[in-house]
Amino acid sequence: MTDTRQMIRSANPVPTGAELLSDGELDALLHLTMQRSTDMDLTERPALDTQQPRSRWNGWPIALAAFAVVIVVGVVLLIAPGDDTPPVASTTTSEAPTTTEAPEPTTTSSTTTTEAPDPTPPPTTEAPDVDPDDLTAIEDFVATFNAGDWEATLASLTPDAEVANDLIGGQLRLDESPDPISRLLRMWSAQETRMTIRTDSCEPVEDGLINCRGTFSDVIVDQSPFGEAGLSVTFGVEPGGAISHLIVNSNAPSMVAAYGFFFSWLDETHPGDSDILAEATGLMSLRDDALELLPIRTAEWIASLDQ
Repeated sequence: MTDTRQMIRSANPVPTGAELLSDGELDALLHLTMQRSTDMDLTERPALDTQQPRSRWNGWPIALAAFAVVIVVGVVLLIAPGDDTPPVASTTTSEAPTTTEAPEPTTTSSTTTTEAPDPTPPPTTEAPDVDPDDLTAIEDFVATFNAGDWEATLASLTPDAEVANDLIGGQLRLDESPDPISRLLRMWSAQETRMTIRTDSCEPVEDGLINCRGTFSDVIVDQSPFGEAGLSVTFGVEPGGAISHLIVNSNAPSMVAAYGFFFSWLDETHPGDSDILAEATGLMSLRDDALELLPIRTAEWIASLDQ
């Protein structure tokens, strides 16, 4: 019987639960198996043919299968109703901690929830301050510009100042292209153009420049239902207050809509004048004849609105 128990343990395909059976339990298992088995008669097995060559692998698969069947049948018998054998109960007991550990995620999530609020407020980022002297220079330039004196405005620029606006086709240097820049300032002066700058919106940008926001208006925009156009101006301020950069970007859709009213009236009352006052691209012309005619036709249009 001792040899049989050792062979069962060595051939046992069942996991650890069956390997824990004691010698007495294995004896009981073998006794029950021999008593209840009806499918095989171990005493009537035919003798092996001793005349055939024997390989060391010929008998062991059968023996292993037989012992596996014995173990499986034994386990079934041990867990049958009314059986007092304890191994199955001990196996079930060893799996119990899995159920008791399940609520742990709930405890962790509740801890995370209580720790989520951060008492420290997020840091607020403020735009760097602009030098007060630069702001003063910008305000002085805007006052000169709004006065309508285009020559004084031109004198407020440095000799190599860079000026940019759609009407002059981009960014030009005053020392290289003085004529288109002076024509642009003349047109703005003739139209009583005004810019309003919110100094609290001014902030430093790249290359030491300062960007400010505000509104843009003239005599034509004043008469339109759209009100003043949005404005963004980038300034460059030199020591002493001279302006080295004047990059003006107005709200093009609003300006175009406002001027649309004026040109509709112009086409009805003065056919052909549109070809003088506007380029083929639709931008306002800066030619001498356009600069002379524009304030005249603008005054007539404003007067017609009061009739």
